[in-house]
Amino acid sequence: MNFKVTIFLVQFFVIFPVNIFSQNIKIEGHIISQESLEPIPYATVELKALKTGVYSDDSGHFILNVPDEHLNDSIEISYMGYTQSKFSIREFLSREKDTIKLDKLTYEIEEVSVVNRKTAKKIIGITSNKPWNFQVVNIFGGQLGRFIPNKKEEEGFIESVSYYIHNLGHPDAPFRVRIYSVDKENKCPGDDLLKDNLIVSNNKGAGWFTVDLTDHYLKFPKEGMYVMMEWIYSGDEFYYENEIRHRTEDTSDKMIMRTFYGQTLGNLNKQKDEGFWGKGLGEDWIMYNFNHKGYINVMINAKIQIFK
Repeated sequence: MNFKVTIFLVQFFVIFPVNIFSQNIKIEGHIISQESLEPIPYATVELKALKTGVYSDDSGHFILNVPDEHLNDSIEISYMGYTQSKFSIREFLSREKDTIKLDKLTYEIEEVSVVNRKTAKKIIGITSNKPWNFQVVNIFGGQLGRFIPNKKEEEGFIESVSYYIHNLGHPDAPFRVRIYSVDKENKCPGDDLLKDNLIVSNNKGAGWFTVDLTDHYLKFPKEGMYVMMEWIYSGDEFYYENEIRHRTEDTSDKMIMRTFYGQTLGNLNKQKDEGFWGKGLGEDWIMYNFNHKGYINVMINAKIQIFK
């Protein structure tokens, strides 16, 4: 079934702006764990000079095509819970083996006593059950989410996060949960608060989908946090086509078919804050505000256990 609607797109393109005289160099590798020697799926391989990148597949394999004039640039390979590796492209091509081993990170967890402490549950973010429209990321690698404030700087823990998933596309497509601290200097998402690689799938169809985080025991930062959905490649079966309204240069509208990937997120038409953020592979964070019509109030919330 084709839905004839107006879709506001967050377009994250994994492409290379190559001029007619350029030649592409194929970079190919396998990403594995240093500790277990097991492949690492869905690791990110970013070429930030071109604001692009790819994911490793289920076997840890990746292919990245790079214009030859960018051989002096670097690629960054990262995966949640592991150290990041960075190579110049020339250095990578000179390696005898194409295997990249990532070291598992170790974390010092702050011991906190919660015995006999009373808590009150609070939901922060969007709670409506009636989405106005939906967001579309037309290729894997994009992240969308919102800022969850802690206005009173209360102490507590994150019980769960919830995403309103629309019925357009594939509501059951796997995605990665990302939760970030606040980068105070740049006033954008900072470090990962959720250190585990948490990939989930919604099997309940359209509506609110809740991810339980009680086992991760994450403190709710006094500065607030960012909750994101990250689209990952999980198979060609999650592509779909949809007819959208497109405005041409002469300002007339026409309907065109586009190919998209994964699920879509509900949003609301009005917002009282500017808490909606997004990025693509290799890109910087962007805050969407009133200048980005249709990009506002993505429907995400967090349930917090606040200590009394």
